[in-house]
Amino acid sequence: MRLNLPAALAHLRVWHRGGGGSAIVAWDARPGLQVHTCQRSLHVSVDLPGSAAGAQDGADVLRGLPAYEFLLQFATGLKSAVAGETNVFGQLLAAWRAYANRADEAQALAPVMDRLIRDAREVRARYLQGIGGQSYATLARRLLAPGPGARVLVAGYGELGRSMPGKFSRTDLAVFNRTPPASLPAEALRYFAADEARAAAAWATHVVFCLPRDADIDATWTGALRDRPEVRVVHLGLRRGARGPWNTLSHVHDLDDLFDLQRSQAQLRSAQLEQARAACATFAARAVSPAVH
Repeated sequence: MRLNLPAALAHLRVWHRGGGGSAIVAWDARPGLQVHTCQRSLHVSVDLPGSAAGAQDGADVLRGLPAYEFLLQFATGLKSAVAGETNVFGQLLAAWRAYANRADEAQALAPVMDRLIRDAREVRARYLQGIGGQSYATLARRLLAPGPGARVLVAGYGELGRSMPGKFSRTDLAVFNRTPPASLPAEALRYFAADEARAAAAWATHVVFCLPRDADIDATWTGALRDRPEVRVVHLGLRRGARGPWNTLSHVHDLDDLFDLQRSQAQLRSAQLEQARAACATFAARAVSPAVH
């Protein structure tokens, strides 16, 4: 059932919890948009009168205006550890498109998502353009600091991996992916297939991992990199407290190293981010009460 925006917002409900990915317990089977990132998981729905609210162990719940403001801060990257980053917006869009294409119940949520996408783009355009270190790709480049003659391998070519090539355009670039990408960036010299991990590791001087943690992948790549301590590596799916076999490699940066770099630059961006957070509150109020200016 398609609702108007005020009605949809009145019944909006967001469950959320940190951790993300495989660290969370599975959501229940109730209808709703699910978004999972490496830092946070969300379940978003419009709960109409008479519907069962359900429960999610360990999750925080927001409703109505606070729920919409939270979603807007999430969509603009203001809830991310790298505040203001852009990758999460792409993840949200992909999750929404997949859900909207297959679920009749998405009609109730559609007015909220249409407004959210529009508001998120406007907040970014007004307050977050040109913000330093706004993407994982920018921070990964600064952490790796590839010099002349560097050969950069992007391992994993999903949403996050596709954001990398433009930031490494002055290096030799290659892509490793388990399945052939539909298209390679103009910067890429070559593609390494799933069974070419060792060849890819031997080619690279710098590696950006955009792959999830997986026992088989971890074993393959830690083995391939163990004898190449000169290769600089940043793994964007690896957390400091759960490195597993990657602890055997001293030349691998994890996601927390990237966050440390981001925090060192945070003071330069704090005023800009506060303006964006304030704008999210204003935009949320306008969505609920269009007469608010």
